[in-house]
Parts: sequence; structure tokens; C-alpha cells
Amino acid sequence: MEYVSSRPAEARRRRISRALAFHLRHDGEILTDESGWVPVEVLADRLRSSGLKITSNELVAVAGSIDEPRFQTRGRRIRARYGHSIPVTIDYEPYLSIPSLFHATSIESVNRIFERREGLAPMGRQWVHLSSDWRNAVKTGQRKIGPILLGMSTFPATSDPLMFAGGSTWLTGVVSSDRLFVVPLSDLFCWQLRGGDVIR
Repeated sequence: MEYVSSRPAEARRRRISRALAFHLRHDGEILTDESGWVPVEVLADRLRSSGLKITSNELVAVAGSIDEPRFQTRGRRIRARYGHSIPVTIDYEPYLSIPSLFHATSIESVNRIFERREGLAPMGRQWVHLSSDWRNAVKTGQRKIGPILLGMSTFPATSDPLMFAGGSTWLTGVVSSDRLFVVPLSDLFCWQLRGGDVIR
């Protein structure tokens, strides 16, 4: 019998996490219900067919890890909390009182967001993703060349509700350009020293 550690090495954990994110968010052929849930055994079979040797228990261990807020487990089912490009319906709770929120984008997108006044839109996904932790926003934005950190003003000026999706991730439909501002590097330095942030 092949032995699989209950605490996989970090490189393997990242590989499994990336595979989970892809199939749960973007694989339109995998069996899901309307809320995005996939049986663990079905998902394990799918990953094995793509060449990843994995057990159902290892899959649950990675998805249910305390430092993996992108996924949710319930019994023998798993789903992605957010990031879908395939239609799913997840009941998020709207919040009226919200923290400071951030989004990192590319230099090229800044012109579209501000000068053309298009703001932030979901593009190929269901929601715009925001983070209450600017460090996580920057980390996510590192996939882009020269990521620019944007902050969102907290004055109420949108018809789209903000919804908490777990961890530091918040979701909304559209953020208008008049609610956004570029976060200066000096602010990041001050926040790093104080361990807090500033609400505008």
C-alpha cells in the first residue's frame, strides 16, 4: 500500500491546491451541484486522471487546512468559495460595515480603471475580488507585471453589496472608479511599521 503523509510537503501542497482551484473554479465538465459542491471521490478521480497521484483523504486535508481559505469542505464534499468562471450560486452574506479593502492590478489596467472610468469589473469571473489584507492583495497581484495596489474608499456609493467569502477575501459585482485610489508606497511603509491600515 502506498503511504501518503497526512501533512504533505509544501511543494506538493501547492500543487494540489492549484489543481483544486482550477477544477473547482473553471472545469465545466466536472460533476457539481448548483452551489459548486463536488464529491471528494469524484474530484480525486479527476485529479488522478490528469496525472496527480492522490488519495481522497489527502485531498480533504489540503482543502480543509486552516491556512487555505479558498476552499470549503462539508462532509465528503468540497467547493471553492470564490473565483468561479463557471456558473455557481453561493449564498454570501452582505455586509454593511466593512474594513478597508484592497485590490492589486497591472500598470496597464490603471488607465482603463481611472482614465476611461471603467472601475473594477469581474472580467471572466463572477465577482471582483478584494482583500482586507493589503499584503494578500499584493501577493495575488504578483502574477501581473508591476502590480499597483488600489484601495477602496468606504463611503457608500455602490448598488453592488460587499460579501465576505472567508479569510481576507471580499466579493462584489463592480467597483466604480470614484471609489478607488492608488495606495502610495509611503502608506505601505507606515502600515508595515504600525501593523495596521488607514481608512479613507
